[in-house]
Amino acid sequence: MKTRQLLNRLRWLFLFFLSMPVWVVAQNGNQPYIRFTLTTGGDDLRNGQNVTISLFPTPEMGSYPQFRDVNMNQGRGSGNNSSFYYDFPLGNGWKPSNFRAFKILHDGSGHSPFEGYDNWNLDRIHVLFVDPSGYPKQTIMLDQSGQPLVRFAGDKRGHSWTFSPSTTGSGLPNGTGAGVKKPMSDSMIATIIRLGYSSVDDPLIIMQSKVKQQGATQTMTVEQVRRLMQAFKTDRDKYHIAGTCFEFVSDRQNFSSLTDELADVKYRDGFLRIANRLQTN
Repeated sequence: MKTRQLLNRLRWLFLFFLSMPVWVVAQNGNQPYIRFTLTTGGDDLRNGQNVTISLFPTPEMGSYPQFRDVNMNQGRGSGNNSSFYYDFPLGNGWKPSNFRAFKILHDGSGHSPFEGYDNWNLDRIHVLFVDPSGYPKQTIMLDQSGQPLVRFAGDKRGHSWTFSPSTTGSGLPNGTGAGVKKPMSDSMIATIIRLGYSSVDDPLIIMQSKVKQQGATQTMTVEQVRRLMQAFKTDRDKYHIAGTCFEFVSDRQNFSSLTDELADVKYRDGFLRIANRLQTN
């Protein structure tokens, strides 16, 4: 009896994993890529329906036909309230600021004359630029949600998004300053930390997103960045949250002092080298 129950459980697990949405990994080694994560809402993406994406670089980058009409799911479905992702491969040298927009198309057409268009609710889209060998290693380019965010139907089969310059700049840019903005309050820093750790998602990703959102109209001080770094236990996360904050810091001449928050020599040396270089640019 126990053997039969075990076999039934293993069979159920096998079928469960077969039914999960595909997670497509297409990046090439240590080269940059963009991860598009799509979350289905209350109207599923059926098996056999294709979701394609076109990625549009900025005009100065030229035309890249290979970035058009790329199949993200290869006809695999996504059930209600589930997610899947596609890693869009790029070559070396690409940066988040090299892209201006993208468009997603949904093909829900029926397979026979008697079938109508099958709708799909997209509740969230999260776009993350990843550079395994660069700095920062991750940059949130876009994160939007709704119920639904977009409902793909027979009269709406595609939707376009435009990247904001404030979200496609690199974590530690060679900028000229934070601009004329109001200072960020300490209570906002506390709110960012609270939101990071009250979410089921990665606290680093959540806090990076909130910093970028608030940084569009507000500046930060080095001491506020220090508070955010101290909210993390690992040097890796401290390193990345500081990198996200840099472009919004008003007292950049003190930025290198944050090296004291890092214990690992590798992160300390890398942080100090980058911070010193950017402060002099």
